Amino acid sequence: MDALLRQLGLDHTFFIEIGIIFFFSVFLSRVYFQPFLKLFEIRHSRMVKDRETAELLRVQTQEKWDQYYGILSSEKRNAKKDYEAALLEAREEEARVMALAEEEAKKFMQDAVESVDRQRKQLQKVLEKDVPVLAQHVLDGWISRNT
Repeated sequence: MDALLRQLGLDHTFFIEIGIIFFFSVFLSRVYFQPFLKLFEIRHSRMVKDRETAELLRVQTQEKWDQYYGILSSEKRNAKKDYEAALLEAREEEARVMALAEEEAKKFMQDAVESVDRQRKQLQKVLEKDVPVLAQHVLDGWISRNT
């Protein structure tokens, strides 16, 4: 074996170098590479976890938006129904008030016509009593002027 090592140009330092390389590879693997790989794994798991969390939040947000728009459209429909009901009620109230006002106006006009008719009849009665006296008075005045 000694001859083989000489023929390859290797001496006793070869084993020392192999030992040093083995030592450093084990040492660096435990001190540097394994912690570094562990950081990569932690980072990768965090990224996966964060992506899953983000996707979950996106789905929840979409559900909330859908729920919000569902409630909003439902409330819009309810508000429109309430508005239309209130508008119909206001129109009915307006028609009722207008009919009442028209009825009161007709009654007022009828009362006014009746009052004027009563006053006319009273005046006619008074004038019927006074016509002969007035006629006599006018006739007397006319006769006295012409004579």
